[in-house]
Amino acid sequence: MFVRYGFMAEREGNGFGFRAENRANREFFGRICTVMEWSDCFDERTLVFRPPADGMEEERFREAMDKARHGRGDFPGEPDRIELSCLDAYIAGIVRWLTYAGIRTGQSCDGHGRRPASLATERANAADIPLLDAVLALVSAGRWRLTYSYDATGGELTVRPSTAEMRERADRGRLRERTYEREWLLDVAETLYARRDTLRDLVARMRGVAAAGEERQ
Repeated sequence: MFVRYGFMAEREGNGFGFRAENRANREFFGRICTVMEWSDCFDERTLVFRPPADGMEEERFREAMDKARHGRGDFPGEPDRIELSCLDAYIAGIVRWLTYAGIRTGQSCDGHGRRPASLATERANAADIPLLDAVLALVSAGRWRLTYSYDATGGELTVRPSTAEMRERADRGRLRERTYEREWLLDVAETLYARRDTLRDLVARMRGVAAAGEERQ
């Protein structure tokens, strides 16, 4: 569950180790544990979290993230320096694992259920936008995309409904794409995490192809 929200947490026996996480995010996780009344579950000396006996409810964890966060802000393009407390909960994992793969996002918003989720880069990194769209399409067989205009520095995250979903909506008379739902963003993050090393190699190769093309122009 934790990787869906951008935390670098590795399974260790019956717990999860946070030693690879940066200090700011470990402190943020500690505040989340306080809100969840999990303080006894997180050993700040060994940096290992052992889930409570009654289990972990993802919705409550997400709500605790919102309560424990402080402020918003842009962030550097290095995955080890990203501060999750500055990011919207639904999109934090996407930002973290895209950055790990080498795609340098700058601003992000999960849409707050009122508008589509969005990602943007700094102007100097605008070439990463088509890379971002290509990565999303690749890991989802074209279902997840970044909709953007030519030469744009950002775009909206969209999900293409499956045939079954389209049929269900037609039966209910609601064909509009579920633009404002956010749960699918967590699935994107989990998929990016699972393929993070492969994607990092792929992005590096794609950059090489793009650079070679620019040299020939």
